[in-house]
Amino acid sequence: MNNKQNELLEYEKKLQKKLTKDQRTMDDYTTKRQMEISGYSGNFDRFTQFIEKTSSVYKALAAIFFLFAIGLGVFSFLMYQRYESEINYLENALTKASKEKIEVEEKLKSLKHEMSFSGYRSNRMLSDAERDVITYNEDFKTNKNKWYLKNDENAELVIKKGGYYFSHKREEDSWLSWNTIKLPDEKNFLLECVLKKESGVDNYGYGVAWGLLDANNNYTFLISGDGNFTVTKYSGGKSYKKIPWTKSSYIRKFNETNKLSIKKYEDIIHFYINNNWVGSSPYEPLMGQNVGFKIDHKQAVFIKSIKVTNLIKKENVFNENFNNNNNKWPEKDNETVSLRVNTGDYLFSHNKNNSSWLTWIKIKVDQTKDFLIESEMVKSKGINNNGFGIVFGLKDARNCFFYQISGNGHYRLYKSYQGNYFQIIPWSKSPFINKNNKKNKLSLKKVKDDLNLYINGNFINKIKYEKFMGNGFGFRIDMQQEVRIENLTISKI
Repeated sequence: MNNKQNELLEYEKKLQKKLTKDQRTMDDYTTKRQMEISGYSGNFDRFTQFIEKTSSVYKALAAIFFLFAIGLGVFSFLMYQRYESEINYLENALTKASKEKIEVEEKLKSLKHEMSFSGYRSNRMLSDAERDVITYNEDFKTNKNKWYLKNDENAELVIKKGGYYFSHKREEDSWLSWNTIKLPDEKNFLLECVLKKESGVDNYGYGVAWGLLDANNNYTFLISGDGNFTVTKYSGGKSYKKIPWTKSSYIRKFNETNKLSIKKYEDIIHFYINNNWVGSSPYEPLMGQNVGFKIDHKQAVFIKSIKVTNLIKKENVFNENFNNNNNKWPEKDNETVSLRVNTGDYLFSHNKNNSSWLTWIKIKVDQTKDFLIESEMVKSKGINNNGFGIVFGLKDARNCFFYQISGNGHYRLYKSYQGNYFQIIPWSKSPFINKNNKKNKLSLKKVKDDLNLYINGNFINKIKYEKFMGNGFGFRIDMQQEVRIENLTISKI
């Protein structure tokens, strides 16, 4: 159990104590005030009986006391109003505290799911090691993927202002719009969608449809403007609730932006709202290779993005985060180069205005198996038209491979053999590189006879796999740059 879960459990205990104390205080207060009001009422009744028994001689004096009684009655009424107001305040405070308790219980439920689920970190929906390759990424800046467009009395669907505007105009029924997006039925995947409700009813659903064959055969994950969600399977036109309509505090209500995520992992499919787990169900095979959106009744929704990521189960061979130097990375500091392991990164600075510098350690990798090499690094200063990146399959500085990017948005893959350079992929421009002094993630994935290249999770190129010359892995920087390397991982896949 981590600190976050301990804090939530402790907060729940304190909240329960406060609820019990507030309830007891309100009960005592109500009983006391009712006794006071009953006392005032009893005094008034006894005084009235006294007046009825007195003779006319005392009626004048009784009138004075009667006026006094009226004043006392008015005072009692005012005090009752005051006490009633205070009781209402306590009731509202108790209701608020009860809602807080429900929210804490919901967060604890989500946290316990994350803690028990393999590969999770307590403060993240997915671990870094689990994220892999983005296979579909739609931002709707254009209609290059040919989403369905129309505008008639039933619905309006149009690409505008960097989104897909979807309006269902009918008071009843539903409308779907979809596109061909392949999900790997036999593998793990993550489907994410960001959308904003623009207008319409709040007690009907809108959201994502996947595994869709047609309008009668699909799965849907919907939320409503009043804060509920549901997961439904449609087969042959009949509906089957996988998760019935359920209230969730994670939903941003009414006309707000929400992120819906669907994660298939092994034989379970998990559902998230704004990166918070809300439920799971057994995974069922896809009915079709389409993904899209569904709106019930009269509503309008602005879809901002939809993304699919293939997830790969990994077995770490090597995992370096540079919290210490147990792996004995080279360290030095002179006029040419500076190499230093800090707490959480490996500072690599090449100070000269010519040549390049390499640093590496030996790591055994089984080349007969598929594997993945990944590293995150931040160019902290220096010129933008020189390379920095990963060196791999190294025998020595004259015999190795290196995969580099530059601060001005280019990448290359080279081979050095006996000191001679051979360009496998020459300098090429990529829109996926974070330019200038920003973080980038470089990945090399061997799958059978191919070596696939990725930048920030996006596939950019592939070559035929060539056997390594040695078991050295590390980093290479060209002249006049400083780079902070955050990690290096090598995994079997």
